[in-house]
Amino acid sequence: MFQRVALAILLGLATFFSPIGEGLADTVNHRVDSVTVYPMKAEVSRIVEFDVDGESGTLRLDGLPASLDVNALRITPIKPASLAIGQLSTQRQRGTESERAAIRELRARIEMLEAEREEVEVRLDVLALQLRLLEQATGEDRASATDWNQLASITGTLGETAESVIGERLTARREARRLDEEIEVLRDSLDDLGGEQTESRSLTMSWQAEGPGRAELQLEYVVYRAGWHADYEVHLDTGSEEVEIVHRAQIHQSSGEDWEDVTLFVSTSEPALGDQIPELSSWYIDFHQPQAAEVHQDYSLRRVPVTGSRVTAADLVGSEFSAEYRLPGRVSVPGDEEHHRFTLGRAELPVSLSLRTVPSRASHAWLFATGEFEGEVPLPMGNAHLYRDGVMVAQTEFSALVPGNEFRAGFGVDQRTTVEHKLVRDIRGSSGTFRRRNEVERLHRITITSGHDRAIPITVLDRMPVARDERIEVSLLDESERPDRQDVDDRPGIVSWDRELGAGETLELPFGYKASWPESEPGIDNW
Repeated sequence: MFQRVALAILLGLATFFSPIGEGLADTVNHRVDSVTVYPMKAEVSRIVEFDVDGESGTLRLDGLPASLDVNALRITPIKPASLAIGQLSTQRQRGTESERAAIRELRARIEMLEAEREEVEVRLDVLALQLRLLEQATGEDRASATDWNQLASITGTLGETAESVIGERLTARREARRLDEEIEVLRDSLDDLGGEQTESRSLTMSWQAEGPGRAELQLEYVVYRAGWHADYEVHLDTGSEEVEIVHRAQIHQSSGEDWEDVTLFVSTSEPALGDQIPELSSWYIDFHQPQAAEVHQDYSLRRVPVTGSRVTAADLVGSEFSAEYRLPGRVSVPGDEEHHRFTLGRAELPVSLSLRTVPSRASHAWLFATGEFEGEVPLPMGNAHLYRDGVMVAQTEFSALVPGNEFRAGFGVDQRTTVEHKLVRDIRGSSGTFRRRNEVERLHRITITSGHDRAIPITVLDRMPVARDERIEVSLLDESERPDRQDVDDRPGIVSWDRELGAGETLELPFGYKASWPESEPGIDNW
């Protein structure tokens, strides 16, 4: 505890007394004024104020981030009008000026305590010598004593002297232990400070001006250990059939400096992607080489992201492709690598509710909301937490949304709708006289019951087999409820029924299919 307090005090004193400009310790001030954060970097703007006492001079700024891009440095004179900046040079430094000053202070303090420790050690040596002399004197005086009174006098005097010397030795030993402990604490602090020193960069610039006065300039630079990503809360109110999208930015930075009390901008453009379009190489095709059979994949309700059209990854002018947000007031973002969340805006839109179900895979129906997004700016992709009537139901991806495009999101299982999928018939046989064919057929019955007090659209998804060989024939059974759509989402064999499920209604959908193939073939796979 003492070690941390001592180190904090030394750092504080070093910061208070450390110079910022070369030869202008009392007149130079520079601070971070504004920051624009991009997805993979940040642009920092500092305001530098200093006194000019002649027509030219040199200004040095310490404590700048070591990670800044020296090739992207920009300096803009603000006042006076005659202020001009000449040569620039940068140099890496081990630790900040306050850290280096604290190290110097620690070393000086250790040297002073070590000198005191040497003085205590000398005093202990002197006291040890005195005690040895007293022991010798005690033996000699006892031998020369002629009577008991004389012996008692000599013994009492020597005892008083010895008691005084031993007391001084005890005090000196305590002082030595105290100094040893304090020196050890300071050495540990010095080791910690030496190991934790951050690298920084100094900037030296020459300037010219007409006459003395107060000068001001803007220093802008880019750091890459910073960025942000979008984070959303999507709230569905099933009563009003409205969705509120809360758009937030998760900002992180470990640039080597703290952004304290700054104007903060968040930009959706991505200059790190550059201005070069990817090049295409030639695409050659050849005859198919035999491979192992493709593994069959089932169609089911996968985790459905919040969807919309993806924004082009180019830094184009105009809100259709990018946006820049200015956060209200002045804010602080420490350089601690942690994520700090800021709200960028809110959007509300009316939606239509519907249900989707895959009875052959799950006995549930999922609630979906769709609507047209009419926001002012695009929303970039990110993470989303979905809430239905105040209860969080899912965490998913948020695909980029462009104004005018469709918003769609799934809000979990609808507990008021029951789904049943039952196998009614599964038979095998053969047909034909001269060219006999093997046949298999299956019939299912899908039963869906609504517990809602209002009608709601529902999409029922299922599948029927798809033949890879033209000798295999697949057909829908006559007693089946014919699907409204086939090859849904361009997936062969996926079918759907689009219905209006009334309040308290029970919907029954018979669905069956038949497959046949030449009797000469051994059978079919994946049935």
